[in-house]
Amino acid sequence: MFGIKPGDIKRLKKQLGIDINEIQGVEKIIFEFKDRKLIITKMQIFEIKAGQQKIYQIVPESVQEIKEESSGIETVEIKEEDVKFIIQQTGKSEEEVIRILKEEKGDVAKTILRLLGSS
Repeated sequence: MFGIKPGDIKRLKKQLGIDINEIQGVEKIIFEFKDRKLIITKMQIFEIKAGQQKIYQIVPESVQEIKEESSGIETVEIKEEDVKFIIQQTGKSEEEVIRILKEEKGDVAKTILRLLGSS
């Protein structure tokens, strides 16, 4: 699909003695916080079993953040391709890029200029 190759999964299974399966058919995941929601609509999901534990890995392509403020609701959509492009252009970390991109309300150009200005 988009992030992890089938060969990588087989190699991990053998090396670590774990079972990894892709979960199909999920249309939306919503994380609800006190002051915001994260909505993931396009993703790749893996269930990783190691002994008695299960771990779910979500690889999002598109994340929408909805902030609840006293003045109303603000929506910021962060696209994975925008994040990757900004990282390539600035050399900054994914966390920093996402934080500034949210602050700039998804504006890629403003985010790049702001990150390059903070070098």
